[in-house]
Parts: sequence; structure tokens; C-alpha cells
Amino acid sequence: MLTLFQTAAGITTMWGLAGIAIVALLYFRNKQRGKVPPIAWAVVIGIVVLALVPTLGWLQLQREGMHQNDIYHLRVTVLDPQNTPVNDARVWSSTDAIPKKVDGGWEFSIPAGSKPPDGKLTIYAQVENAFWRGHQEMQLSGDYYPTATLLLSADERAQIRGIVTDAAGRAIAGAQVSVVGYPAEAVTTKEDGNFVLPSHAADGQQVELHAEKQRKAVDQWHPAGRFPATLILDRSK
Repeated sequence: MLTLFQTAAGITTMWGLAGIAIVALLYFRNKQRGKVPPIAWAVVIGIVVLALVPTLGWLQLQREGMHQNDIYHLRVTVLDPQNTPVNDARVWSSTDAIPKKVDGGWEFSIPAGSKPPDGKLTIYAQVENAFWRGHQEMQLSGDYYPTATLLLSADERAQIRGIVTDAAGRAIAGAQVSVVGYPAEAVTTKEDGNFVLPSHAADGQQVELHAEKQRKAVDQWHPAGRFPATLILDRSK
């Protein structure tokens, strides 16, 4: 038994200690004619657990290290509002990955080590000349070849603003201003003649405005968004 403990003292690995524990168990069983004392079982189980936990941790680290070198190949298909594939869209994402054009769409190559901590990212697409845009959230997990189909819709988020004046450039208060086709959303200008309306169009898209006061009216096209419109009501006519 002394030799066994001396041998155990020279063991430096958990699996080596587990082996010594098993040998000790067999020794006690032989000494006790098949009856193993509870303390021997406790020692064996404790050593085996101590050996198993770091080994499982090492295996997990190895597996994660292997995945760090993997690459997600995210394939994106963009459809217009009529569900027809679009080839001239501008596509980007919430990550730093740059898409490349491939047959039938776009592909993002995202190293597993650089994906967001929660695995979530957002894909965006836009067709500027048609005023379409859209986005879709994705979850990167165990599939390294995910796909996404992004449906575009008309962008109607822009506002349109401006001022109503007379021919001399003086602001007109009390004029009714609306976007043609949406009379229920008409607003009344105050002393400064200004107005702000939902355009039901995208930034830069042409919108027809209607302004009137005391049977004087004007209709005028103007792009929605950043540039204000000036509507002139000529009271002399």
C-alpha cells in the first residue's frame, strides 16, 4: 500500500490520478475479500470527477477554436414589391462585411470570430431610382450557409415642408396645404406661412402639393425630403 501512495505522489495528471484510484479500489477489494470501504469509493469518484471536468473544458475550447476559423456564407436574394428578383439593388449589412454579386443575388462572407456576440445582424437593400427599400434581421448560428430573401417596398417615410407666400414674398397665414390625393391631411399655415406634411413618398421623390385660400389656389410639384417648397398664391388674379 505504501508503494501505491508513493506512486500516486509522483503523478501530475488528473487521468493518472484516476488510474491510481482505480488500482487502489482493486487493492481494497482484494484486501477486504470483495468488500470495498465507502472511503475508497469516495476517493475514486472524486478523482475521476476532477479528471473529467478539465478534460471536457479542454474539448469545448478546442471545438470553439475550430469554429473561430469557420466562415458564414450568407446568400441574399432581393425581390421588388411584385416579388420579382432585383439585380441592381444596393445591399449592405449591420456588420463590416462587404457583399459580392453572385448568380441570383449577393453573398456576404462573415468570419465566425467577427460575428456579433448575440449572432444577430440586419441586411439592408435599396433601389434608389425606384424609391424601394427594405431590411431583414438574421440570426447566425450553426448553419454556415444561411440564406435570406429580402422583399422591398415603397419608401414613404419622407416629409415635405415649405412656405406659402404672395407674389411679393410675404407669408400667407390661413392657407390650406395638402398633398394631392390626401386632402384629409391638409394643414393650415400660421403667421409665418410654414407647413409640414407627410409626403407618402421617399426622399427626393416628386410630390404634387395643393395650396388655397379665399378661392385662390396653386398646384406645384416638389421633391419630398430636405429641400423646402415655396408656394406662391397670387392674390392679384
